[in-house]
Amino acid sequence: MTIDGKQLKDVSVTAGKLASGAAGTQRQENVTTQAITNSDTALSDTLDYTPVSSTSVQLCLNGVCQQQGAGKDYTISGTTITWLASSGTAVDMETTDVLVARYVS
Repeated sequence: MTIDGKQLKDVSVTAGKLASGAAGTQRQENVTTQAITNSDTALSDTLDYTPVSSTSVQLCLNGVCQQQGAGKDYTISGTTITWLASSGTAVDMETTDVLVARYVS
C-alpha cells in the first residue's frame, strides 16, 4: 500500500476500547441492532440496552432512516422510543413494516 507515494510495509490495524471518562478510564461500547416488532400509530417500545446517548440511536423503517426529535418521526428517552405517527409527523406503520434500531450501548 502507498500513501503520498511512499510504500508502507508491515502495517497492522488493531481494534481497541474507546477511551472515555475521567483520567482516561477505558470503556467498552457495543453497537446493537434490534428489530422492533410492533405496529401502531402511537408505538412506544423499549430498547434492550441503554444507549450512550439519544444521538447514538438510528431508527430505520423499511430500510429508510427516520428523523429523531419533536415534530419529526420519533423521540427517545432512556430506552423508550416513541413513534410520532399519532401526532401526524410520522407515517402509520403496518404489520408488514420492518423497524430496526441501531445504537451504541
